[in-house]
Amino acid sequence: MKINFDSEILNLGGKPIQETIDGKNVNSILNGVCVNAIMANIPKPQNAPQETGRDKFKKFNLAKKINVGGIVEVTAEEISLIKEQVGACYGTHVVGPVYELLEGNVQAPTEEENKDPVPEPTA
Repeated sequence: MKINFDSEILNLGGKPIQETIDGKNVNSILNGVCVNAIMANIPKPQNAPQETGRDKFKKFNLAKKINVGGIVEVTAEEISLIKEQVGACYGTHVVGPVYELLEGNVQAPTEEENKDPVPEPTA
């Protein structure tokens, strides 16, 4: 499946979710959220099998693949892994829009499309 990893993460009102990077507020982008989640070291429950070096290397290669942004071909298995990691790392306000983008490749509206329409002049 082809996913546009340059898509902005939008809130319920359709506005981009902001995050702070290097002291600046910027719009959250799908590839940044996904790469951060994939690279996170999430502890497993004691009774669950622990990640192997092979598992971690697989995640590292997936992060490299999507980090370039743009439209990237990903497998159903890779999408499942991304969703698992994002779900463990982020709150509902991020998980929901990310899942929508990963499941249906919903194209985030441009800033121009987010603007309120100009009312028609009345005569």
